[in-house]
Amino acid sequence: YAAQNRAVNKNDYIVALQQNSLGISFDAVNVWGGEENDTPVYGQVFVSLKPAGSYKLTDTQKTRIINEVIKPISVLTVNPTVVDPDYTYLKLNVNVFFDPTLTNQSSAQIQSGVMSAIEQFGVNTLNTFNSTFNAYDFVLIGR
Repeated sequence: YAAQNRAVNKNDYIVALQQNSLGISFDAVNVWGGEENDTPVYGQVFVSLKPAGSYKLTDTQKTRIINEVIKPISVLTVNPTVVDPDYTYLKLNVNVFFDPTLTNQSSAQIQSGVMSAIEQFGVNTLNTFNSTFNAYDFVLIGR
């Protein structure tokens, strides 16, 4: 079906959404069939998108994605639905201990470096769907 430009499974939809010609890029894409819902909804495909640089799509963007990206490649009996993602935020209280005799950096430089490492950890590790925060992995970023 992929050779016929038809979407049949999740990966077909994911590839089509990531390679869309609308000029919208995504940090994360998640697709699931209605049969996977807690209450099954047969005949539907659900799409949740985390746009790059934003938290959710506008109604116009959702409509365009459905009409111009998903529907042209979907099987006729499949009804697409775009769902806004739910976010979980972490508030961290971080204590940093260092030996000033082992570094030539000021405390402000160390603070800046730690904050940058935490932000980068979030972007690289947590900025996707189905990601898991593991405190052990977090502790290792400073080593």
